[in-house]
Amino acid sequence: MADRPNILLITTDQQRPDTLSACGTSVVQTPHLDRLAGEGVRFSRAYVQNTVCIPSRACIQTGRYTHQHGVRYMESEIDRTPGLPAHEVTFMERLQAAGYTTGATGKIHMMPERGFDWMEIVGGKGARWTQTTGQDIGPAPLGAQYAAWLEARHPGGYELMHRQRRDPEYKRNHASWSMSCPSRSTSRPTSSSSRSPS
Repeated sequence: MADRPNILLITTDQQRPDTLSACGTSVVQTPHLDRLAGEGVRFSRAYVQNTVCIPSRACIQTGRYTHQHGVRYMESEIDRTPGLPAHEVTFMERLQAAGYTTGATGKIHMMPERGFDWMEIVGGKGARWTQTTGQDIGPAPLGAQYAAWLEARHPGGYELMHRQRRDPEYKRNHASWSMSCPSRSTSRPTSSSSRSPS
């Protein structure tokens, strides 16, 4: 069998481009991700089909819009929303059918998680969520350290993250945390104003 390319799909929730040095920041150094970005494909003009993480992941995994695959909300045992319908075929299932071994690590929250030969998945939605729902997932998952760091430097910041983001308090408190975005060209093609309407 001929060598096939490896496929590594990395997705993150709520990550600004200026948190990767490959995108022009000098504040954060990300050499391994920079190398992957340099040797692979960067979707620098991709737009999510849903603003909520789980429906957005369902769009990526199926290649279909939210109204087509039916995953409209964040899934949990609390609100009893259904998972991805059984008739929907995921990208990973298609890779398996083509002979690829597939795996997942991190968090997906696409119950039931299908199409993976192996998985190392973080339970719940982080340490705080698992505590409030009574789940015991063992040691706090990665990310809990960030919440502690944020709380130590900006008391109340962790709770503030989960409130309405258009709230003036959110904007005022986050202004000091902002990073400048990489500069972009402002020149855009414009239509000729000398053209007369027909």
